[in-house]
Formats: sequence, C-alpha cells, structure tokens
Amino acid sequence: MAVIAMPNANGVAVVDLGSLRVVKTVDVPAAPQEVILGSDGTVAYVSCDRSSQVAAIQTGNWSVKLIAAGRGADGLALVK
Repeated sequence: MAVIAMPNANGVAVVDLGSLRVVKTVDVPAAPQEVILGSDGTVAYVSCDRSSQVAAIQTGNWSVKLIAAGRGADGLALVK
C-alpha cells in the first residue's frame, strides 16, 4: 500500500502496489503536502499546509483525526 497526497483534490489516494490501482481516496483538509506512515503502518500522517493541521489517518478503517499544527508549520518528521 502507498498513501499519496493529492493537493488539488484535498485528499489522499491509497494505491495497491500489486495492481498499481487506487483502491480508496480519503478526504483531508486543504492542501495536503507530505505523508509519513507510522513505523507499524497503522497511522498515516498527512501535513495539510493551508489548514495548519496534520491529518492522522487510521489505516485500519481510514478514519481521520485532525491535529492542530499552528500557522506556518511545514513538513513532517517521524521519531521513534
């Protein structure tokens, strides 16, 4: 599975790597930029530049929880 930001569509695409097909799209706030998968693959974090939020997407059911990031926040990093 790959999770790909779609900035112009305000969403992410979930791509099956075996078939190279989009199997799901998930709506997120404006201007998704970067995606990082957590180390166990259960959460995809998506920076949403224009909304000053990070979308935390549970990959088991594709539900979205929003995290306030503040104005001007840019980029993501994963720390173990």
